[in-house]
Amino acid sequence: MNDASWIFCKAFLQKCPPDQRGALISYLPAADQKNLDRAPLPSSDPSQGATPPEELLDKIHYSWFAPFLRTLPENDIRLYFAVLNDAQAKELKKALLFSNHLPSLTPLATLFLQRSLWGKMLEHGEEPLPPEGLPKSPLNQLLQFTYEELLSLIDLLAIHDLTVELRQIIDTAKLKKIYSLLSKRQLAYLKTLAQKKETLSFKKMSLNKWDGNPENLKTMLQQRGINRLAKSLCGESSSLLWHLTHRLDIDRGNTLQNLCKPLDHPQAIGILRGQVSELIQSIKNSTHI
Repeated sequence: MNDASWIFCKAFLQKCPPDQRGALISYLPAADQKNLDRAPLPSSDPSQGATPPEELLDKIHYSWFAPFLRTLPENDIRLYFAVLNDAQAKELKKALLFSNHLPSLTPLATLFLQRSLWGKMLEHGEEPLPPEGLPKSPLNQLLQFTYEELLSLIDLLAIHDLTVELRQIIDTAKLKKIYSLLSKRQLAYLKTLAQKKETLSFKKMSLNKWDGNPENLKTMLQQRGINRLAKSLCGESSSLLWHLTHRLDIDRGNTLQNLCKPLDHPQAIGILRGQVSELIQSIKNSTHI
């Protein structure tokens, strides 16, 4: 069995009384018993079922489909557009300059095309565990976030780096310019962080050399926010990383994937997970920081 099978098997066995569970496990070969023991418990009850691939497609950002669809003739593109949700199809039409009408499909054809498209998303790796099969983690809550909420999280995580940098800038005009480019929520979080000592710093952004271009500042901050999110995911399930990567647009998603590397700082991941968890609750509750 693969890892997913062992995780779900263990979860179902946990629903049995201890003596019955022990008896059932005893029938397994020794190697399989070790596999079962190593398997983590999932975050939810698998007896309620797992989200099928065709539903997981709905959560993928439309930009991930574009490279594949660009390789197809127009008639084939029409077929795949017909199995996407309205928001995905609308954005892809703009991205691919597509204006043709969409066909009506039978349920069987729809399922076939959805599974085909799902397969294309897995060409360069293993199929991820469904959200229900993920090992327990507070960061699993990120899968409840919309695309916009994930971007908000990234923007706020970047303020940790910005707070450290601003303490080194004495140019009042530059400080005012930076403040003017931040959202109200970023400014509120900046005010909160300014009263604390940042426990984890990364390489400086060198804002003293910033050219004043708003887009350049936005790009720098997004990179910093994605970096903190990526590092917080080190050691988490690779399936969680896959789902989050594909819920972001393809550029940010690839950056998240590439930056998910461990740090030498022994407490770093714990600190970052704490920062992410705090922001998850704030965004989830729609409270002001």
